[in-house]
Amino acid sequence: MDNEKNNIEIKLIEAAIQIIQMHGFENLTVRAVAAKAKCSIGSLYNYFKDMNELILKINARTLLNLQKSIKQAISKSKGQELVKSLGKAYLKFAQHNLPF
Repeated sequence: MDNEKNNIEIKLIEAAIQIIQMHGFENLTVRAVAAKAKCSIGSLYNYFKDMNELILKINARTLLNLQKSIKQAISKSKGQELVKSLGKAYLKFAQHNLPF
């Protein structure tokens, strides 16, 4: 049951991210997320208290991905190369995670 719950939660988060990337934050609605995820509006509220909680989950996921990128850059470099690697890792992350 927990695995199914996680899968649906991930599906809803990914649907919301796709909406934001394709149509912007202003078009992120409960109805749009539910439609994109092919579930009912009520189902969304089973996983998230409100739209703010969904947005917080998206932000947490985005920051976790940034953290992974930075850790990877740190593990490969030292000294001045470390600074360059961090900059490159951040730019790459930013390019792939617009508009976040």
